[in-house]
Amino acid sequence: MPLLGSFAGGSARGLGGLRRFGALVAVDDGAVFPLASFIVGTSTATITISGIPNTYTHLLLTARERKTDSTGTSSHLIFNTDDNTSNYDSVQMYGNNSTATGGKTTANSLALFGTMLNFSATWAMIYDYKNTNKNKTFDSLIGTVNASDGYALYRSGSYFGSTSAVNSIRFTLQGGASFAVGTSYALWGVK
Repeated sequence: MPLLGSFAGGSARGLGGLRRFGALVAVDDGAVFPLASFIVGTSTATITISGIPNTYTHLLLTARERKTDSTGTSSHLIFNTDDNTSNYDSVQMYGNNSTATGGKTTANSLALFGTMLNFSATWAMIYDYKNTNKNKTFDSLIGTVNASDGYALYRSGSYFGSTSAVNSIRFTLQGGASFAVGTSYALWGVK
């Protein structure tokens, strides 16, 4: 069963180890297991990871992401093809070199990034993704540096469109922007 669905011109692999500096590093049989990773080889507007197995407790997503245009678009995760933004809710804390803010974001899919003219680094945990008796919750931490400043964003929220297990994740950008070449993702299963 393939873990990666549709994306343009990228390279993908199901992992039994993790590539670091060109060498394959063995993965311990501990609590975190690599499921899939890929790098975008041709800019694309949508990336989908599908066929996520229900054998883990949580999902960990790591990303290095950049967009191709200069508009203020954000990257979003969509669970199980549910792009109804009223099914997602979150609170966030944001800070850059001069200000810090926080607040509730409603009717907004899981926005992982702000403006991404430079590569952003992200960590996101999706808790109890296979549990069919409750809504899904997530935490994410994002950091990036732009030409004039850098910022960090912490977001915590929930998906309440369905209690179904998360079996696919789609990455999109608002406003028709595309993910730039070199954008990369890794998905991990957490026991």
